[in-house]
Amino acid sequence: MSTREIKVHMDELEYTAQGLRTPADSPIALTVGSHNIIQVTRPERVELLEPGINGFAFNSSFPTPGVLQLFLVPELRALLEEALIDGAQFVRVFGHTDATGNEAANKIVSERRAQVVLALLTADVEGFATVAEDEGWGLGEAQVMLRALRCDPGPADATMGPLTTRALQVFANQFNAGMFHRHLTAAAPAKISVTAQLDSQTLDALLDAFVSVVSLHIDALRLHPTHPWAGCSEFNQFSDDARQNRRVSLALYPALPPHYDKAPCRAGDHTACPADSVKPSSCFWYRQHFIERTEASVAQRHFDLQWLFLNDGRVMLSALTTVPDGSAVEFRVYRSPEVSDVEQLSIDDLGDPLCDAIKGEVRGGVAFCVWSVGSEEAELLRHENWGTPIPFAEALGADLLAHTPRARVPVFTITGCGAQAVSLPPLRDVGRLVWGEEHASEPQRYVLMTDMLGRVYHALFGPRAAQTDLRALSTSVHAALLPLK
Repeated sequence: MSTREIKVHMDELEYTAQGLRTPADSPIALTVGSHNIIQVTRPERVELLEPGINGFAFNSSFPTPGVLQLFLVPELRALLEEALIDGAQFVRVFGHTDATGNEAANKIVSERRAQVVLALLTADVEGFATVAEDEGWGLGEAQVMLRALRCDPGPADATMGPLTTRALQVFANQFNAGMFHRHLTAAAPAKISVTAQLDSQTLDALLDAFVSVVSLHIDALRLHPTHPWAGCSEFNQFSDDARQNRRVSLALYPALPPHYDKAPCRAGDHTACPADSVKPSSCFWYRQHFIERTEASVAQRHFDLQWLFLNDGRVMLSALTTVPDGSAVEFRVYRSPEVSDVEQLSIDDLGDPLCDAIKGEVRGGVAFCVWSVGSEEAELLRHENWGTPIPFAEALGADLLAHTPRARVPVFTITGCGAQAVSLPPLRDVGRLVWGEEHASEPQRYVLMTDMLGRVYHALFGPRAAQTDLRALSTSVHAALLPLK
């Protein structure tokens, strides 16, 4: 008897919960009287990039800091940008839910989560706003967006208190100044009324600004051509902890794989998902195509640490965090050893403590505490008291221009759930300098700035805002405006 070899790629077959099946419309032709050997080629598996765990609240598609870390933590954002530049040609996003509720409802939620992250990748304001409207995002989500935009509303507690009112007013003024769109070539959006309320106009502007600032602005041509996003419902559980399963996964392809258009995923149809009978709570197709990180390899993270000086003399310390709401976190404030640059700060040697450990809270992905500052500590927070004087004897005969200024700066730390982070000193954010309306008709100017360590920075300012990205600087400045000839 003759032998006939038939080669078939797995993706030419149908994925079912019971295994692979020959499609009814394209059966495999067998030769009668021959020994038919079918060789099935497996797809090349792609290692997934997972922005984080605990990325969404229950039954919500709003991206908490567990997801936002991919866009807001500089080293993570740089890794993704580098991958997109150096190798990945096509991007695909998968949304996931926990196993609570029914599969059909979880399918819809998982799809929205994928769509939201895709909107953040591509700067799709309309797509992001559509999900916001469908789910009725309100004050709690707005507070997280304000915090991410450095318009600090205090705790993300869905309460319209004085801090949130002030944050909305600050946001409206900065939105009208073009702060959140200055990196784009398109004209700035229309100005909004400064109401200090979360009305529909302000919420629309907030969604627009948030997407504009957070987005990687990936070209739509870089998306997977047939399945740029998919919702996996509850079929790809990552952890025994339900909160950790509310997440997204990104697949980055260097090239389109064979039969890339054959995925079984269908929008709104959870029955199309081939739940794996070998590995419960797993999609057979997903397991054959992707490699997920293990739960143990995913670390918690605190980031974007900020100081907020309250009117009563107290200071709110906060950080965006990936740890679940209600987790135990602690804050400590220090006066650093002498440094000439904040990059010299080491979490292993932060100098003298200015307070005992303060227990914090975590709400909506924002960890915070309120520090009651004593009079002595309040003086140490004033930037004019940070510099280290040059001894007179040392200054005599020395080249003062070559002298490196040094300072002891206040910083704070946050620890909890195996993660720790250290803040920058409480300095003005130079990246928020804008050209006032009263100077709108004036020519471009250079701004020369000196910080508390005596270093000089300069940037080109135009009628709308700084043309140089100064977000990396955070310093109290003395500015001199020089008109350009």
